[in-house]
Amino acid sequence: MRTAIDREASKLNDALELYWKSLADGCSQGDRSRYDEARRRARSLGFEYIENAQLLMLSPEERLDRLETLVARGASNDSVARAALLGTALHFLCRNCSKNTKR
Repeated sequence: MRTAIDREASKLNDALELYWKSLADGCSQGDRSRYDEARRRARSLGFEYIENAQLLMLSPEERLDRLETLVARGASNDSVARAALLGTALHFLCRNCSKNTKR
């Protein structure tokens, strides 16, 4: 069973790997700033940012809780809040990267 320290170390490692990948892919500082803003926004709404694939592994109740929070906070039309709680900030981060747009 993973401890809280293991989970936190894994989160930090994922963030660091994403940072280096974004540099290698040619993402701009602005792209990374939008991703960081989504992470901050998730925390401000009471959640940790997780990627969409991880979100899909959560229970239906946990996924619904994120959707209900968007509606309750009046943020359902806020693209940063949606990316923050639905785990799509990485998609926005990489869609402008040079390697990804050449595919």
